[in-house]
Amino acid sequence: MKSTIVLALVALAAFGLMASVSAMNETTVTWITETRFDYTGIVNVDETIAGNITAQDLELNQTTDKWAGYYGNFTGELVLRDATDVFFRWLEGYEKATVCAGPGTSYDWSAVVDAPEDEVDTAWGYTATDPDSAAYKTFNATASVTVQVGGTEYSSNGSDTGPDQAGDAFLTGSFRDGVAAITDYLFCTVTNASGTSYNGETNNYELIVAVDGATLEQYYFYAEFEED
Repeated sequence: MKSTIVLALVALAAFGLMASVSAMNETTVTWITETRFDYTGIVNVDETIAGNITAQDLELNQTTDKWAGYYGNFTGELVLRDATDVFFRWLEGYEKATVCAGPGTSYDWSAVVDAPEDEVDTAWGYTATDPDSAAYKTFNATASVTVQVGGTEYSSNGSDTGPDQAGDAFLTGSFRDGVAAITDYLFCTVTNASGTSYNGETNNYELIVAVDGATLEQYYFYAEFEED
């Protein structure tokens, strides 16, 4: 089976008007670009005749059919304003925040808990012993990731994305507000003002999300300013 992954660069903006500060809110997503890589040009044949002894090396390269990545920059503001002018501004530009992506259009933020990796595998129908399953090697960080939802901190085992980029500074955690469907699950990270993304660019968020390789999945983005 050919495996695929899609990486998308997005910019997020969260606005404080008519939204609780200590709560997750929907974000504005600005699509920038999308990239992928498929292995092609494979040569899997050799000719031989009786009496030959052939030395040859073999290589197998695949792209995952379970995961996709997002990276970019988060900005936001918290203001009192009308349609044209600002009366008072509390926050502007980059602010430390929890950024989450999930297949669900809404979540019960008061019920969010850590989602163990085996539950992620079950929800998406992954085989736990596959090398790219959630439980086997995807959530591979030695450190956990702690995010803020509704002013409360939650911790989860982290997925250390960008393993080939030494300066990559992002962890993704898996969370849920139920166990019935994939729309209960969230993948969250914490922004980093000096972060370096998987390709060496300066970006302040990066996260990995689960997908079903046979279908096109929609992900919705949410963010919450973190309290000091």
